Amino acid sequence: MNSGSQHAKQWTYDWQQQLAQRLLPVDFEPEANDKQQAAVLVLLRHQTEPCLLLTERSSNLAQHPGQVSFVGGKHDAQDPSLLATAKREAYEEIGLPCQQLQLLGQLRPQPSRHGLQVSAFVASCGQFNPQLNSAEVNSLFELPLRRLHAEHLSHWDQIQAGNARCYLPHYGYGRYQIWGLTALFLVELLAHLDLARINIKHKPSSGEIRIPVR
Repeated sequence: MNSGSQHAKQWTYDWQQQLAQRLLPVDFEPEANDKQQAAVLVLLRHQTEPCLLLTERSSNLAQHPGQVSFVGGKHDAQDPSLLATAKREAYEEIGLPCQQLQLLGQLRPQPSRHGLQVSAFVASCGQFNPQLNSAEVNSLFELPLRRLHAEHLSHWDQIQAGNARCYLPHYGYGRYQIWGLTALFLVELLAHLDLARINIKHKPSSGEIRIPVR
């Protein structure tokens, strides 16, 4: 993981334009397969510095209780598109109005360990009054992108993806732990922002490696 000069990176360039140029287009459609579809919104906003907007899932949920995630969920039959799924879930979970979004593009779809294919739409959002759905969300918090530099890495999670062994970054931020599919999407996002280059198929040369308890 390369931090070096990135640690001193000054946010004087147009990072939104850079993402829009490097991400998959918003209207990109993943190849059809037999997996159930889901969609999330990777929300960014810039006040004094660029931050990610993340949720802590309710501890009462059947899947991933209490874990950190992007807003989003499974595609419903009435959703006209995966983007519509992500927008609907964002409004249901945190009360985010879709008119507050500036869509920048998509990250590559990724499979979840529960058999879903997850599309991730990247967007910047303005100020809004969060209305948390307590049945789904415990809390909403901002994570400064600078906290995803190498020196803030907690450890590496070793996972098995088919026949391949992969190593995902695991970040700690206060009481929050950012890992799993959320971290996998962040690997690509950080590369597009020139903040870090992580090859998840290469064993890290430094840092503790753990096998996550799911």
